[in-house]
Formats: sequence, C-alpha cells, structure tokens
Amino acid sequence: MPAKQVLCEDQIPSALDKCIADTIIKVGSGVVTGGALSLVLFRRRLWPITLGIGIGTGMAMANCQNKLNSTDVVRRNLERK
Repeated sequence: MPAKQVLCEDQIPSALDKCIADTIIKVGSGVVTGGALSLVLFRRRLWPITLGIGIGTGMAMANCQNKLNSTDVVRRNLERK
C-alpha cells in the first residue's frame, strides 16, 4: 500500500510546533544550567544565566532552520515555478 502523501502546507504547522517545543526545552535547560553555575561557581552573578539563555536560543534556532529546510517545503515550491 503506498504511503499517504502529505501536502507541504500540512507539514509547516507540525514543524513549527516541534520547533516551539524544542525552543522551550533548550532555553529552559540553559536557564537551569546557568543558574546552577551561577550559584555554585560564580557567586550569584547574572551573566551565566544570560549566557545559558543565549546558547539555548541559538541551538533551538539552528535546529528549527534545519527542521524547516528538511521538510521539502522549499524544494517543492521551487519545482512548481
């Protein structure tokens, strides 16, 4: 039985949902790691938490770009032109 074909318009919302969930997880883990380092090593400074948020956000953005580029949305739209 052939696989059910999914339109590229139907792939975008599920990819964005996964990106949002991944962003929440990565930023949250950055806050926790930065907070732990701030309490243990850096005498309650704010910059480790900020650094953790920035690293988590950057990792999430990179994962989202890869996820959205691998869903064939761009390639299918280019084939139509």
